[in-house]
Amino acid sequence: MEPRARPLAGSAPPSPPRQPATSLSRWLLAAAVVAAVAAALLVAAPPPLPLARTASGIGRRAGGGLVADWLWWWRQRREAAAAGTSLSFAGGAAPLPPPAELVLTSRRVLVDGAVGPAALRLAGGVFEGVAVGDAVPAAWADIPLVDYGNLVIMPGLIDPHVHLNVPGTDTEGVGSGTAAAAAGGTTTLLDMPLNSVPATVSAGSYAAKVAAIAADPPAVDVGLIGGAVGGAGGQTPADIVALIDAGVWAIKSFMVDSQSPNFPYVTLAEMRVVMDGLAGLGNRSVPYILHAELPPPPPSLGAAAPPPNDYPGDGASLVDWAASRPPSWEVDAVRAVVTAAAAAGVPAVHIAHVASAEAAREVAAVAAAWTSANDAASAVAAAAAATPAAQPRPRLTAETCPHYLLWAASEVEAATAAAPSAAVADGGRRARPLWKCAPPIRDAANRAALWRLLRRQGGGGDGGGGVSMVVSDHSPAADVARRLDTGDVRGAWGGIAGLQYRLAATWGAATAIGGDAAAAPPATPPNASAADADAALLPALSHWLSGAAADAFGLAPAKGRIAPGGHADLVVWDPSAAAAAAAAPADCRHRHRASPYHHDRRLRGRVAATWVGGRLVYRSPPSPPPPPPTTEAGAGGEAGAAAGVGATPDGWLPLVAAGGGRLLRRRPDGGVERVDLAAAA
Repeated sequence: MEPRARPLAGSAPPSPPRQPATSLSRWLLAAAVVAAVAAALLVAAPPPLPLARTASGIGRRAGGGLVADWLWWWRQRREAAAAGTSLSFAGGAAPLPPPAELVLTSRRVLVDGAVGPAALRLAGGVFEGVAVGDAVPAAWADIPLVDYGNLVIMPGLIDPHVHLNVPGTDTEGVGSGTAAAAAGGTTTLLDMPLNSVPATVSAGSYAAKVAAIAADPPAVDVGLIGGAVGGAGGQTPADIVALIDAGVWAIKSFMVDSQSPNFPYVTLAEMRVVMDGLAGLGNRSVPYILHAELPPPPPSLGAAAPPPNDYPGDGASLVDWAASRPPSWEVDAVRAVVTAAAAAGVPAVHIAHVASAEAAREVAAVAAAWTSANDAASAVAAAAAATPAAQPRPRLTAETCPHYLLWAASEVEAATAAAPSAAVADGGRRARPLWKCAPPIRDAANRAALWRLLRRQGGGGDGGGGVSMVVSDHSPAADVARRLDTGDVRGAWGGIAGLQYRLAATWGAATAIGGDAAAAPPATPPNASAADADAALLPALSHWLSGAAADAFGLAPAKGRIAPGGHADLVVWDPSAAAAAAAAPADCRHRHRASPYHHDRRLRGRVAATWVGGRLVYRSPPSPPPPPPTTEAGAGGEAGAAAGVGATPDGWLPLVAAGGGRLLRRRPDGGVERVDLAAAA
């Protein structure tokens, strides 16, 4: 081979021959630039490939286009970062932009107390239209559509008794608590004034709580309840008025020790002063909530109610704990509240977490009598074409909890006694403090009687008060405070963690226990399928978990029902699915995951999606395929063919993982104001 010539030392190498520029090279250069930009975009987010379904077929969203989709995606990223919220998407893929309007359909939608096929048109955070029947209106044909198949769509759940415990503690928190609420189908919660530090008992502490909520954006809507405390709390009547002016939904007091040193209980005399003050506010007033336990002997007016002390036994028995706070405490408290409320003329009183069936009967009887008196007064006024100056009797409402409807103290003891040294996760004796609460879980006969009362009163939005709602009374605590290392019931924190499981626990208890209660309407034919039985009970369930609370606390008509103009809050769920997996600790969204609901396989129902103000805030992962249908009577059918298997029908929509909720304020006229938290803080 002939050697190549080398340049002389110190001389520059010869330049390569210059090529004339061509249009092809310019196009190649431009293509390289475009490829580099596209690569950068792909690193930040995958391309928005999913398609949206409309009522008229499958195709790209109207007004979309690839460039528009990318621009929307970058705007969403910037806005989410600025607002401190986060967005996530099914499968990690960037979706198409959320449409200005959306249609949701299912063969089982609860509208006006009946379950059947319907289409819901969502726009601007509210229900723009509700079409009952199989057909989607022709005018909605080009609106993107999510078909939930045979899943049940109900009004979003309302939980008016939750302890988020902010600011000042780490027992729960807004982010974790509202994420748990969303995973359980709850779209609105009312946060109690304790056990935050400070308690919400003044305008200043109200502002501190709003700031804490804004710093940890909620996934669902949150309203606040103010507190009225005993003299040791240093509160004045002006503080209560300031709380109401700020927009709280109720005022709460304890009639017995609250476990919280900054929330002293009120004496009967102090309770009457609060009632007189609320009565003087007229239409500006809010319900007065009482933790109604009164230790014997019932103190005379003006005397202090002594806090509960020790009780006999080894300190590890839930039966002993229940005996130390007998039903008479609740009955005596209810009677004291009723007497004072009637004398003061307070507009509305509400009894918290009724555990005693005897106390529930007292509430039901008085509520019915007072409702009749108010109805008669309204009829007389209507006949005279006049408006009554005031209702003659207060509105009396009450609540109970899933733990009173699901468990009996002796049953829990028997189940845990079999493994005295087992770990808490295995349901051993050391887990017993998980079931400690006040009032305590009582016996099986009391549970059955409580179910009969609930099902007799709470099935149809009767509006007459009584025990007609089921709340979580979510009261979180760290494992150390619960004494889970020793199983010490006597010394443990009293309160049950169950915000995420209210739907599954109530539905499971209703079908496993409450369905056998005597005089339990509505009845279903003997040959009815499981789906028919579910449809018969679902309106009552929705009333217990949503409608009754909306009515009692002034959230209706904006919340608690599916109707045009109402907030587009929804829970989409499968009533036939077992919820044992949903109650597993790994899936728990509470900050402290220990919960008695993890130890009960009777929980039933699986939440597929939760919508708050027209925004998707929770979406469950796809469920496994159902087992093959059997030939046994009552098996299979529509219930066995529930949707929600495989890919989620809403997977193309953005999921607002945090910040989907708003602060709810009560307007002076009684309406609902949904406030952006940045502005509120």
